[in-house]
Amino acid sequence: MDKKIVAIALLAAIIITGSSAAILLTRDDGSSDGVTETGRVLVYGNANNDDYLDERDVEAINKIIDGDELWDKVKYPFADTNVNSAR
Repeated sequence: MDKKIVAIALLAAIIITGSSAAILLTRDDGSSDGVTETGRVLVYGNANNDDYLDERDVEAINKIIDGDELWDKVKYPFADTNVNSAR
């Protein structure tokens, strides 16, 4: 019986934590950084902001890393794969 209570409490804690994180991460604070997303795959690593995570994203990121191209948050809003950019 004690294992059921612990399992239920753990499940409730996971649900509450996940719901809270979702609310905090999806709220709109009204600020805008001037970036217009053109693709539907809005994830970091989708460097060229199209609808695919593919070799073109890797090429764009490698150009930025190699210094062949400067990172521009408007042109490559999701090239910051570890979300560590100064905004």
